[in-house]
Amino acid sequence: VILRSVMCAPRRKGLNLDDFIAALSGGFPADHRACPLTAPKIAHHNYDPGFMVELFQKDIRLIMQAAQDDHLTLPGIALVQQLYNAVAGMEDGPKMGHQAMAKALEALNGVTIGQSPICR
Repeated sequence: VILRSVMCAPRRKGLNLDDFIAALSGGFPADHRACPLTAPKIAHHNYDPGFMVELFQKDIRLIMQAAQDDHLTLPGIALVQQLYNAVAGMEDGPKMGHQAMAKALEALNGVTIGQSPICR
């Protein structure tokens, strides 16, 4: 979620996305492997699946059900669930890769991340 969210910022500020990705890749706090692997796909609108949205949705449903059974509140996971639900409602959404969450964030923020789409 963090990576997909922060990728809206450089576009709004007119920054070079490749430079932004390179800077994040050197010290991204949440998941340093996510940035060099996922950020270029997001920047180029490559939503080909590595792990499909519909599989993330299944996993999130299981997590949320277990949390409910244990009377736990997981607001971060609930937000992720809603963003993936938004993507799943798009054309080909369930079959897109998990990085397609960026599409939901683009819509919420009124920005387009990166360059022109090369996939989908």
